[in-house]
Amino acid sequence: MALLAAASLILTGCSGEQAPSAEPAPPVIRLPENLNADSLVLYNRFTQRLLAYDQKSFTVTQESNQQNFIQYAFPVVSEYFTAGDSKGDDFSVLRVRGNRIEEVVELPPNSGIFPLATDGKQWLYTKSDYVEGRETHRVLVAVDPDGSHREYAGATGLIDSGAIIGHTLYFTTFDEPTEKYSLSSLDLRSLDAKPKPLSKGLPAGGLYVHNGLLYTSTATQLVNGKDAFDCKEFCYFYDQAGVLLRIFLNKEASLVLDVIDSRTKKVITSRKDLVDFTVSGGTLVVYRRDGIDRIPLSSKAAS
Repeated sequence: MALLAAASLILTGCSGEQAPSAEPAPPVIRLPENLNADSLVLYNRFTQRLLAYDQKSFTVTQESNQQNFIQYAFPVVSEYFTAGDSKGDDFSVLRVRGNRIEEVVELPPNSGIFPLATDGKQWLYTKSDYVEGRETHRVLVAVDPDGSHREYAGATGLIDSGAIIGHTLYFTTFDEPTEKYSLSSLDLRSLDAKPKPLSKGLPAGGLYVHNGLLYTSTATQLVNGKDAFDCKEFCYFYDQAGVLLRIFLNKEASLVLDVIDSRTKKVITSRKDLVDFTVSGGTLVVYRRDGIDRIPLSSKAAS
């Protein structure tokens, strides 16, 4: 009987214990909002999410985390983004200035819009139509800062990447059977212009402009003829300063920014723990998780 009583006490004690409560789920953040004067809206290129960065504490205070609600950026640094559900719903064009996010234009249901190319004077996007969450059509459109838009009906298909030189858009399309990319050009002065095929069989779709010349991507390099720059992830040319900014993840999973002399291909300086960067008035501003660095690009940066 004593043994049974002891067992009963043990069982009673165990059953009376409460399981530790689960951590509360983080609040769903659609987009950063209600930011104070010390905050800036920046962009996480790897998660494709806009975030709020406090310039005094050097911390990320908010970051978009709503499921399937992605923010898309141009391949060059721009204040314009698009955002929407990855299944083709709730899309809009956004403008980010300082600590504010403004909606430029809202798209109807079952459609999406994605940044393609900009030179700071023209903003080109691909617009997609969806049926039951599946893309059925893709076309090239231009959207102005006032929200007005126009369509280049001749440019369709699986348009992937683009770059603008003068009045010409260069763009790649993905060929599903070969899993390669084709390069074409389009005269942006005419909405009725037809694409001109230039080359086929490219291994990657990325396009870049450096000193007025078009560079294509091999997935590991940016190439124009015999000239090449190593680039596996994100790269941005700033020709007035003569530099290439290259962003990548190092072995410690820290985001690194290299400032590279575009003439010698040598790294001038690097910064770790990157959150994002801006370029203003000849100065590269690097926002990190433990500080803010200001690097004068006009003097080929500083170590």
